[in-house]
Amino acid sequence: MDAVRMCCAGLDVHQETVVACVLKGPIEQKPQCHLKTFGTTTRELLGLQDWLNEHGCLEVVMESTGVLWKPVWNILEGSCDLVLANARRVKNMPGRKSDIQDARWLAQLHRCGLIEGSMVPEQDIRDLRDLTRYRSKMVQAVTAEKNRIHKILQDANIKLTTFMSDLYGVSGRGLLQKIMDGEVVDEVTVKPGQNPFKKESSAVARRAQWQVAPSSSRDDSRPLGPLGLFGETDH
Repeated sequence: MDAVRMCCAGLDVHQETVVACVLKGPIEQKPQCHLKTFGTTTRELLGLQDWLNEHGCLEVVMESTGVLWKPVWNILEGSCDLVLANARRVKNMPGRKSDIQDARWLAQLHRCGLIEGSMVPEQDIRDLRDLTRYRSKMVQAVTAEKNRIHKILQDANIKLTTFMSDLYGVSGRGLLQKIMDGEVVDEVTVKPGQNPFKKESSAVARRAQWQVAPSSSRDDSRPLGPLGLFGETDH
């Protein structure tokens, strides 16, 4: 394989260690190989950055192994020209493999210009991506909690949805809280236009009273789950 880079490095990133291999030398000659293993703490990664600078190595490649590459990328991003390689495309030949051999293989491929880097957006876009993914998970959690509450109400034969379209509005949430507090909710209380927090006259109240059975309420200390944490949602 013909070399196109005089100095480059390959990083084999793991949970506790990062094995670095620097290949340095003229393009037409066999390069010198420098190997060193670092930890994955911030101090160790800063030491990796200094070690690469000592060798004058600015072009670095690493595999996209889960999320383990992200801390290394964040520290080296300002001082090196980084390439994130797809693990499937740079897979070495099967056999007796080691971390040192993997790092050296990555460095050799990068020295010959055979690695096509994956797209890694800027820091602001990465932060925004994390936030949107987290919000998406929270919306899914709220939806799952709503479905759980619907199931509990149906199991207990509590037909609140018959009298209100939005069970998780202000009135609906107030009624749910009353039920979970052990209070008796009757049919008049949940009629449209009625204030669920207003005491009804015993002469007006119907005898069809609803209350969660002990087996349905279980022992949830926070029965509304994520609904109580995130409030109403648009989804």
